[in-house]
Amino acid sequence: MKQTKLLLLILAIFMPMMADADPLEVNGIWFDVQKDAQIATVVSGFEEYSGAVVIPSKVTYNGIVCNVTSIGERAFKDSSIESATLHVPKGCVEAYKAVEPWKNFKNIVLTNQQKEN
Repeated sequence: MKQTKLLLLILAIFMPMMADADPLEVNGIWFDVQKDAQIATVVSGFEEYSGAVVIPSKVTYNGIVCNVTSIGERAFKDSSIESATLHVPKGCVEAYKAVEPWKNFKNIVLTNQQKEN
């Protein structure tokens, strides 16, 4: 009985953290979208990514604009990517260049090719 109550307590605490993610494809890149948190994660697609890959800073899902906040650990596993571009919000280029895993991108640009002040 105590184990059941403990299990229920643990589930009650962690259930909100296990948000449902909906799949979304934008220009050949797949995302898991968490509508409630308005965030998206790049994930592996149904086929391997190849060629040039452009990761936007935001995607729109059913009218909800979601920030792309992460790349899944296995998103590009076994893919043959020649180049990748990471689009980031104005004022954030240097911050992205300073932290993992983003600093590994050779091409980090502003969203919509804005100019950094």
